[in-house]
Amino acid sequence: MSAQLDTQMSPNARKFLEENTMRDIFGIPEEALDAVMATAYQLYQAALVLVGVNIGLGIWIATYLTMAQDISETNVSTAVGVLSGCGSLAGALAMWAVGKITKSSGSFDIPMMTFAIAAAVAAFAGCLVTRNPARVGVPAG
Repeated sequence: MSAQLDTQMSPNARKFLEENTMRDIFGIPEEALDAVMATAYQLYQAALVLVGVNIGLGIWIATYLTMAQDISETNVSTAVGVLSGCGSLAGALAMWAVGKITKSSGSFDIPMMTFAIAAAVAAFAGCLVTRNPARVGVPAG
């Protein structure tokens, strides 16, 4: 407590604040506090996962912009715009499809498996189209 507030407080008020926690003052049951702390811990874990996902997205964007140069070396911005537009349209259609499927089936199993397979196929296709054959007779460096 600040020195100014400490001098203004009566001895009884000072003693009350020293002996009672905020939980006691507000009458919060211990079980409720445990639930709040468990939720806060889960939110902390979720925040860490989001940080990891954002790092991955940053790495993906750098790779994505580099791959766009393979499509058009002179019109990179146009290539990125067209690819991004197609990706946005696919994302909108995917959200619509997920809503329809989960509403009819009552489960996220089908969309989750579909997106996992699509991610694996996209990664494999990306590796296939960007692989350059080794150049023979070209000096290193």
